[in-house]
Amino acid sequence: MEGLRGFAVGLVFLVHYASFLDDRNDANWLAALHEVGNVGVDLFFVLSGFLIYKACIQRPITFRLYAYRRIERIYPAFLAALSIYLALMLLMPGASKLPEGLGAQITYVLANIFLLPGMLPIEPMMTVAWSLSYEAFYYLPVPLAIVFLRMRQWTPPQRLVFFLALYAAMIAVELAGLGGRFRLSTFLGGMMLYEIISMIPAERRKTSALSDATILAIVCGAFTLYVLLAINPVAVPSALNGALPPVTRIVLINIAFVLLVYRSVFTDGPAARAFSWTPLRWLGNMSYSFYLMHGLGLQALFMLLGKLGLLKAGGLGTFLLWLPAGIVAGFAASLPIYLLIERPLSLKTALKKPNPKTVRQKVSIDTGAA
Repeated sequence: MEGLRGFAVGLVFLVHYASFLDDRNDANWLAALHEVGNVGVDLFFVLSGFLIYKACIQRPITFRLYAYRRIERIYPAFLAALSIYLALMLLMPGASKLPEGLGAQITYVLANIFLLPGMLPIEPMMTVAWSLSYEAFYYLPVPLAIVFLRMRQWTPPQRLVFFLALYAAMIAVELAGLGGRFRLSTFLGGMMLYEIISMIPAERRKTSALSDATILAIVCGAFTLYVLLAINPVAVPSALNGALPPVTRIVLINIAFVLLVYRSVFTDGPAARAFSWTPLRWLGNMSYSFYLMHGLGLQALFMLLGKLGLLKAGGLGTFLLWLPAGIVAGFAASLPIYLLIERPLSLKTALKKPNPKTVRQKVSIDTGAA
């Protein structure tokens, strides 16, 4: 799971790194990279859908404790990052998103504190914070639905059918033009993955799972079609061009990530080993702080490069030249929040990390008993 989070936040990093080069390079590959990186958030949603639902369905929960743990996990690092952004906007009015008037400013700040931008049409103070609004919205109904619908008394197939019907209803609402928040459906992907896992005995998962090569082909194919539908629909084969609605992109990526998580976490093989790579797990462990702050580090870097006259249009060469510096800048902005805020206040776990193989065995046992 940590390695997958590291992969997801790495994709998001590429979005913002590419964004700073967009106005200096009109190459289509930058637009494609931007679209590919965007799906990092969808992978986060699949993982959250799986983990939060697993925690709520496996055993009875106390709503007060559940709410406290969600607030404890989200708010310390978020409030620290938001305070930094607010201070910078006050110091640099030219780059500020604050509206005119004290009352409007207070309302805007409170809206950001309560994670309203994203689900509501409000521009977030931190660009990436829109996804936290989606996360918070997902956190609220899940335990309530489980309790009031008595879903623990249902069988896994019954719950899976219910989620499939809900997914189909969300697609229908979006196709009818009545939606607007269809990316919430990716949380359902993680929830359905949990039910699928609970129906497959642990000893059968290795033999029944798709191969790494098949998963890689599906993920790459989904990414390719996702990008083509976004930046150049004409490039899609004529049989598909115009026949695939926009929701197709999200559904494709959702399926691809559900398969990727299944193969990486619940089976052994190259995919499991790849996402257990130690540096990737380190990045995944601090992915929340990195997600919140890397954009600020990138902005500082590119402002400095611009003032020094070092940033010129240069295509792929420019992209690769400053990529290491961009990574360093992202970590420089993120590490203080992680070390001083997130780790001591939100991650109250032992510093010693368990072996990834042991973790997968434990997850198999837990989900197999559901």
